[in-house]
Amino acid sequence: MNDTYPLNQYNSAEGYEFTWGHIQERRAERYLVLDFCFNQLLAHYLNTGRRLNDVQRAVFYEIERRVDCATRDIIPVLSMSEGWKIIPCSTFGVFSLVIYFTEEREAREWVVDTLLNNVIPTVIGKLSANKSNNT
Repeated sequence: MNDTYPLNQYNSAEGYEFTWGHIQERRAERYLVLDFCFNQLLAHYLNTGRRLNDVQRAVFYEIERRVDCATRDIIPVLSMSEGWKIIPCSTFGVFSLVIYFTEEREAREWVVDTLLNNVIPTVIGKLSANKSNNT
């Protein structure tokens, strides 16, 4: 099968499960891509008649307010030769973190220290509290 088929990019992906959802990790050329999926928050949104894109929009707005590496512009991500960027383009998650391969160790430390221990609980808590609103 051709690697250009959408599902093929996840053939060698790894996943990490959390109480709030999961992270799907895959490699794409020079990048490590982590797709963050907020399962419980998505279920709350779906129960109130909203969709994945509503969750993505709300989460990314909150992420942008809390971290400097978030961008809506794909050009800096595709031309990246160091560091990492959070982008709102995940086909099934709420956002993706794209890491340049030479920065993998530092980025993983940042994910644990900043995203997992601080940003994600804060964002999910805020949006869960507002789940009945049209945030």
